Amino acid sequence: MGQRTAGHEQAWRELLAITRATSDAVSLGPDPEVESGYLLVTLAVNCVGTPHALSGVRLADREVFEVGVPPDFPSSSPWVHSANTRFAGQPHVMWSNTICLYASPNDWEPARGMWDVVHRLLIWLSRVSRGTLINPALPLHPPGVAALSDAYPIVVRPDLPAAYERDRGLWTCWALLELEQDSRHYELTAWLAEPTDGQPRYGMGPVSALVIGLPKPMTFLYPRNLDDLIEVFQRQGLPGNDLVHLVMTADRINPHTEPLIVLVGSPAPSGAVATARVAQLAAWQLRPAANLNERSTGWLQVHDQRPARTVRRDVTRPVTWLRGKRVVILGCGALGAPIAEFCARAGVAKVDLVDNGRVNPGILVRQPYDHQQIGAFKADATAARLKRIDPDIAIHGHRLNASTLSREVLDAAQVIIDATANRSVAEWLEGQWRAEHGLDVPIVSVMVGHDTHLGVATIAGPGSSGAGVDVLRRLALTAFDADDLDDLVDDFYPDPARTGVFQPEPGCSDPTFIGSAADLAALAARLFNAAVSFLAAADDSSTPTRTAAVVMRHSTGFTPERPSRFLQWASDLVRTDAGGYEIRIAPSALASMRQEAIRATQLDAGHREAGGILLGQIDPACRVVWVSGALGETPDGRASTTGITIDPDRVRTDLHGETRRTRGMRAFVGAWHSHPAGDAKPSETDLTTMDGIVNGKDSLVPAAVLLIIGGRQRWPGWLAGTGHPDIYVRTFLASPTGPHPPEPQHVHDR
Repeated sequence: MGQRTAGHEQAWRELLAITRATSDAVSLGPDPEVESGYLLVTLAVNCVGTPHALSGVRLADREVFEVGVPPDFPSSSPWVHSANTRFAGQPHVMWSNTICLYASPNDWEPARGMWDVVHRLLIWLSRVSRGTLINPALPLHPPGVAALSDAYPIVVRPDLPAAYERDRGLWTCWALLELEQDSRHYELTAWLAEPTDGQPRYGMGPVSALVIGLPKPMTFLYPRNLDDLIEVFQRQGLPGNDLVHLVMTADRINPHTEPLIVLVGSPAPSGAVATARVAQLAAWQLRPAANLNERSTGWLQVHDQRPARTVRRDVTRPVTWLRGKRVVILGCGALGAPIAEFCARAGVAKVDLVDNGRVNPGILVRQPYDHQQIGAFKADATAARLKRIDPDIAIHGHRLNASTLSREVLDAAQVIIDATANRSVAEWLEGQWRAEHGLDVPIVSVMVGHDTHLGVATIAGPGSSGAGVDVLRRLALTAFDADDLDDLVDDFYPDPARTGVFQPEPGCSDPTFIGSAADLAALAARLFNAAVSFLAAADDSSTPTRTAAVVMRHSTGFTPERPSRFLQWASDLVRTDAGGYEIRIAPSALASMRQEAIRATQLDAGHREAGGILLGQIDPACRVVWVSGALGETPDGRASTTGITIDPDRVRTDLHGETRRTRGMRAFVGAWHSHPAGDAKPSETDLTTMDGIVNGKDSLVPAAVLLIIGGRQRWPGWLAGTGHPDIYVRTFLASPTGPHPPEPQHVHDR
């Protein structure tokens, strides 16, 4: 007899207290002994008067159980055995007399101790008497097996073919099991009608496993030895001779040096939630021997991952929007690499990874690579990691600069994630977005501040008027006017510019930001979740907002964290001029023009033109003009029924402060005026004036836009708040040969 531990003593005290609290409805046997480290307690329950139904088991007046208390109680849960086998075959009864009271080790609550054990046992007895152990409120545990500790488990991924799911009788088929050289498990990759469909190779290759579909539910245990298992099959309608024949067939087509594997499928008991034809899968193996009777048996652990039988652990979470989608990830660095892993675990169908960089020792501080991968291309190293996570994903690594990626790859994507934080790549994407056949796929761009206290994600959905550069510019303009985004301005747009540059290694290493693996993992996850949440919501909405950005504040230690911000914008009105420039007119700018036009109608019998200057930015790299604001007549300007003039010197002086405050994003970009009684077409004077603005001695800028609003049909409705006016736009560029008024050109909508 062994020595009692402190845990044994605690359990015994709790049981004595339970007997007193239940007035001996629960009673204990003689002083228990310790065997093999367990305190063995005899426990009896008075079951007189317990409600009974015909579908249940009639209880004895006194049901007796043996409770085994582990030496480390209450850290570990006790086991409970019935003193007889009269409950064999009942739900949650293993090996004829073991009562399964806990769904898993995590279901055990140490603080409740023996009180919880007895409470659950009493509930179990009540349900077994009423025949309600299987009901929609209770989880269904598969039939128990004594799995071999040294055997490879089997992962089952494909659903069973419909023909077998519909067949309620006894049937057999075959399964192809793959075992890769470095793997520690079998993958069931296909269900086969005949074993020749998947002829195996010798060694560590595929094997054809016999599959037996039973017509009736199994009890809550499988036999431990082969003879008893054969008897089970015979009771289900499979004669022993037929089983021997099937085993011999499997022996013939599989390597003789490998154990023979047999899978058994059975339906769920009546009344269970899981009502599928093959609700439960078990697997056993026969080790090689001269004849069947001499072969030793053992059960293998089965991880049933069939989509029809399992629920993913990320169900209802934002990443489910990505399942089955094709994703392109530009940049496999501190943000791109973890985001690539998030995509793989979310179940995407395909990932294209684009990065021409290699792994170096310095980045191991915060990027998910290891010492053995130093010198490898990041795209290749990330692809290998994702393949280990999910071998079914189509993964392509591209060792090239993102801006040289083929258009075919972009067009095939369903979402593009730009994690390069590279202005050239962003400009290239913006150009692809506004090309003649522009991208129609969401683009998410992610970036962090210089010390990882801030993270930003911009989201341009299909139909948005711009891509990453466009959305980041909107965010910046919002931040310049918002007190609660001052930290974003200081971090991303410091004035004066930040002079201290962090360069981690001597020589030619790129300047970078300061941040740890923990910082980047946290920001990558939060930015990624926010972006896919927006895209998922946009898919579900009949009138989705197309453009958004999220600003994440990342605190460390006990530093208070300011709230994160989520911002959305309506799309700009987009026009393309004959020179190929795309002019994006902000709704606020168009609203300002309308207010000026309404004011002008009150003068000169409604024939007076309205006009003024345009504020925004011109980007020759992606050939985009942003019109972010429109001002009316300048103090020294003149307007009449025939035209409007502005003073270039006064414009230059008046806009200096605004241009600097917005880091050049709301600078002078051109002029606008209205043709209230005519078509939106330029006059020769308009063309000459604009050419002088970019080429004359008083030139303000090397490029400028002329915007004219008018239209006899649409004009009254627009002034009343309906629709848009006719709009003419033209981008004028400085010429090295001097002024040369261009010819009027036709413009069109995008």
